[in-house]
Amino acid sequence: MIQSVLSQDEGSGKVYPHKKEHLLRVYDDYINCIHELDGTKNPKKNNKPKTNYWILNNNMLNVLFRDEITSYAKNIKDLSLEKNFASIDSESKDLTLGFSEEPRHFFKKRKTQDSVNKLSDIITLYTKLPTSKNFADLLGIDDESDSKIGLGFKWTHIGNGKVSYGPKDKSKEKKIQILYERDKNLEKNIEKEIKKYSGEEFDKEVATRIQGKKIELLAKYISEPPRVVEDSGEKVDYETKWEENKTKDDINALKAEREKKEEELVKEKYYHYFKNIADTEISFIKKNKLYRRISVWWMGGNLYFDMPKTSLTVRQDTLAQESQSYNFRNINARFFGNHLRSYPNICKGASVLFGLDVSAYNNNNFVRNSSTFFESHELLSQYSQNGDQIYLFQDVEKFYIGDYRQFFEYSFKFETSFLALNNLIGVSAAVECNLANNYKRHLNWKLGIPVSLKDKDGKPSVNFEIQWKEVREEHFLGFSIGYNFGKFLK
Repeated sequence: MIQSVLSQDEGSGKVYPHKKEHLLRVYDDYINCIHELDGTKNPKKNNKPKTNYWILNNNMLNVLFRDEITSYAKNIKDLSLEKNFASIDSESKDLTLGFSEEPRHFFKKRKTQDSVNKLSDIITLYTKLPTSKNFADLLGIDDESDSKIGLGFKWTHIGNGKVSYGPKDKSKEKKIQILYERDKNLEKNIEKEIKKYSGEEFDKEVATRIQGKKIELLAKYISEPPRVVEDSGEKVDYETKWEENKTKDDINALKAEREKKEEELVKEKYYHYFKNIADTEISFIKKNKLYRRISVWWMGGNLYFDMPKTSLTVRQDTLAQESQSYNFRNINARFFGNHLRSYPNICKGASVLFGLDVSAYNNNNFVRNSSTFFESHELLSQYSQNGDQIYLFQDVEKFYIGDYRQFFEYSFKFETSFLALNNLIGVSAAVECNLANNYKRHLNWKLGIPVSLKDKDGKPSVNFEIQWKEVREEHFLGFSIGYNFGKFLK
């Protein structure tokens, strides 16, 4: 955590940073966060120092892994490091809308310094909505779906990522390049930028932010708008009015407001520069391909259920007049684990993802066997037209034939995906086994062509996959589209 590196301002009792001169410490604190990870700041903690073993801090790792992970986000089962997510899947015929946030920020406002800490856990809340007929027609999918409105909850834990620089000699050479750029250019440029801002520009911005308070205090003495007021027939600037009418209490109130706004601005700019250093370094490292491989893993669980229950009508045969109704609710619990590796020097920037899913969900024999429902009709009227007899019917009831049985089913799925050309396009494959007592085992598979489209900054925004599937011994062509927007990991 960055708080363990940043010192408290002695005797003030205020949280660091809070003074303008603290902006000049940004670069040193940035480096200290790296030393905190490798133990060089506290050698006793790890028995011996490992100087320069770590050259990236947590915020740099967040930035480095962010785009690699999000390139694979096509549906709610995937991890997206964006605040909001939308997807459409031709198999489930659902539109999914999701919102993600770190657990500590669900019930309290995000702190400025949280943006530079390691990202460890994400909670996603989402809803699934059945596609409308017009939307289904546009996408070319069947809208005769039994999908319902549903709610889901997903927790994801992101493990510690690892950066490999290659063999020992190559690794040392790459680290020296990073350290050289950091010491000779980055430090000088960022300190020059901060020193320039810390002068008149900082003071002007603070003055602008306290303007409202000054106007509020001045309103006690003048009734006209405070920018320009009439005084003895002459126009007087409101600053002059302030100087003429201010009291000791007014001065103290404005001083307190200035301190408050200055602290807010210092925190805002401090973490702005901190993140800017990380972005600049990662851009340099990626551009010059100064690492051999990065890898990261994540795991978690997902719980989904339909909001309304599905009512199923069952008859013993097509001629039976009596029928029975059963209520069924789709509930699905899923556990997953994924491992991602990225190689900047292969296929102009490639990555490979391995994923394992284990699911348990309730099912019934009609869904399991892909049974087709029957319809009963009622004659409304009949009439003759041009010698032909015309009959008008209305649907009365949709029903299934047989005995209703409900049970738990289990699914085991392994999937791997490969993206190349800066994670633009690739191939994917998956195999899934569905097991249920007293029912035939289903072995499903999928082959896909995933594509990840980037925005103007090179960040993944729209991911889609064209899929050829076998599901319950039936083959079909499908797709999955995911849209990521609203970053919470800056």
